Amino acid sequence: MVAKHWRLWLIASLAIATHAAPTDPYDCKNIPGHGRTFDLSGPDFPVEITEEKAVSTKVLTVWGNACAPLTTARLPEEAKEECPTGTWFCELEKYKSKQNGTELLTNVRQFAKAAPEVRLREAEVDLLFVNGERSVNVSFRCAEGLPVASWAQSTDPNVVTIIYKTKSACAAGTPDPNPSPAPPANGSDESMSGWGVFWMLLFVASLAYCVIGSAYNYSVFRVRSFPDILPHWPIWAVLLAQGWDLIATLWERVTSRGRNYVHL
Repeated sequence: MVAKHWRLWLIASLAIATHAAPTDPYDCKNIPGHGRTFDLSGPDFPVEITEEKAVSTKVLTVWGNACAPLTTARLPEEAKEECPTGTWFCELEKYKSKQNGTELLTNVRQFAKAAPEVRLREAEVDLLFVNGERSVNVSFRCAEGLPVASWAQSTDPNVVTIIYKTKSACAAGTPDPNPSPAPPANGSDESMSGWGVFWMLLFVASLAYCVIGSAYNYSVFRVRSFPDILPHWPIWAVLLAQGWDLIATLWERVTSRGRNYVHL
């Protein structure tokens, strides 16, 4: 009896340990993909974008790090409450006066507070940091020289896209001759366009309408002949006749333009 309980305890302990162990930890210094390895380790970097106003300049600054949470020592004191320890990306909004140069901090937002999702392409790697409705997409691109970060404008205020050109994004290794296609940046399937989905749904709805309507006419009104069995056939017959008359009239007008008439 004791041996049986001991075996059950051992199996349960192993199951709990296996479930709790991380399966794929994020390591920014060793990101494999397409036969290459990316090393994105580096210091915190700010991305700044300015927008000119009438009497001031709006300055948006995003602080972030690809490998670890930010050190709050590099953030302004007024930003540390909204972006505490554990924050990966933090946005600061300031207005700088054009008259005396004074700055006013108007907003602080925490954009990411957890490790990112890695999305690989042939020569680039994207890191998607998600924090509820807010997200930061950092696109690393290979470039020599000092790192350069730029901000890609977005229509969604809760999405920040940063393009980071750095030597760290130059992957080491031999590229895969047959790389698998990368998923879309927005996470949606673009294999079918919006019009394709519309026409497919329209076809399915029309087919269901004909089948269900015909079954109803057959079972309730005992209609057996075609096309009378189709739902609302008298209405469709009138519409088809009017449409055919319209097409015939237009065709007659188009073909009669080239004729020559002799007036008597």
